[in-house]
Amino acid sequence: MSRIDDYLRQIEPLLPRAARRRLLAEITGHLGDATEAFKKRGLATDEAEQRALADFGSPELIAGRCHESTGGLFMSSTLKRWSPAVGAVLMAPAVVFLFANLLRYNLGQPWLHDAMSLVIEPRTAGPQALLDATIALGPLLALATSALSILRLSIKREERRWSGTVTVELSAPHLAVVLLGVAVIATIAGYVIGENLECIAGVQAYC
Repeated sequence: MSRIDDYLRQIEPLLPRAARRRLLAEITGHLGDATEAFKKRGLATDEAEQRALADFGSPELIAGRCHESTGGLFMSSTLKRWSPAVGAVLMAPAVVFLFANLLRYNLGQPWLHDAMSLVIEPRTAGPQALLDATIALGPLLALATSALSILRLSIKREERRWSGTVTVELSAPHLAVVLLGVAVIATIAGYVIGENLECIAGVQAYC
């Protein structure tokens, strides 16, 4: 096994999974070109590979840079770029639901609530269950998607020990989705608790 083959074997599991094949091909091509350049200078193949690898960097260093350039902890750069929009779509039903109830019960404006009722009624079991699940889980999924997209993982190996660092990248769109998600979840939780407070406290026997 050549030095480059051994290097590729070490770096492959460290690369971001979503872009692993592409990155491995790019690294292979770069190291091959560098090796050929050193061979043209008169170096033997083994020495040329050694020089190419020394100039390129350790597997841990290069893999860490690849993670930084390809996205967050679990996401590719494409998914990361679109995650705020995905989060907004996931939260939309819950936001509309809360806004409709705010207008009706706090401001005496039932028009949005009535319009929603025309769409979701008659409330058959299937559509109603899907709507309830979307309202309840949408903000949680949006929050998780945006939170994971701003996390970065850097892994390195020193003296046969692995160490990792998780950092948070401050991004206005992602932070906005995270904050909105927290606010929506807190509001829904307060709404559910308020609606069932008498049951929770044991004041009402049948709930």
